[in-house]
Amino acid sequence: MRIKGSWQDAMLYEADAGGAGGGSDAGDAAPFDKLRGDPAVKTPTVEELQAQLADKDKSLKLANAEAKQRREKLEAIEAADAKRKEAELTETQKAAARADKAEADLQALQERHRKSAIYAAIRLAAKDANFADPEDAVLLAELTGVEVGDDDRVAGADAAVKALAKAKPHLIKAAARPGAPNINAAEGGQPRALTGAELVEQRRSTDNIYVPF
Repeated sequence: MRIKGSWQDAMLYEADAGGAGGGSDAGDAAPFDKLRGDPAVKTPTVEELQAQLADKDKSLKLANAEAKQRREKLEAIEAADAKRKEAELTETQKAAARADKAEADLQALQERHRKSAIYAAIRLAAKDANFADPEDAVLLAELTGVEVGDDDRVAGADAAVKALAKAKPHLIKAAARPGAPNINAAEGGQPRALTGAELVEQRRSTDNIYVPF
């Protein structure tokens, strides 16, 4: 029997024949030997095999290149997404930082206003308490209990100044001593007119002139 086809078909036929015959003799189990000399069976040359390998290698390289391109596109998409998320996070952080700074500035302004109101109230209370220098009260008074209400009114300034005056009485002005009365001053503060006897006595004592009575 002659088998036409490629050398691969001949190999398959040989394998099938050998498996089917099992224990048959060598003459029946070697049809491939007969096909080798058959001009209808084409045995590939070395060049053809190399060409086939080259085609497979080319296809493999093309598949690898396509896979690389897909991988690079995916990496680019992931990188762009990560960059976008980072930018969004950065803007959020910037906004949060601006909000924190505004809150800190507001608190600092409120604290300056509170201290200014308290110091003004302490100065006024120290002036009313006759302090020699009201600034001493600002520096030395215990301000723990002095607070500014929601209506901007200061509470506790008078108590703080009184406590300081009691603890440090030397900060209070000394009371002025009353002056000697002016015997020559009439009611209303104007000097009164001298009597005749007072006028004669004055001239005698100053000019040493005899004045008859």
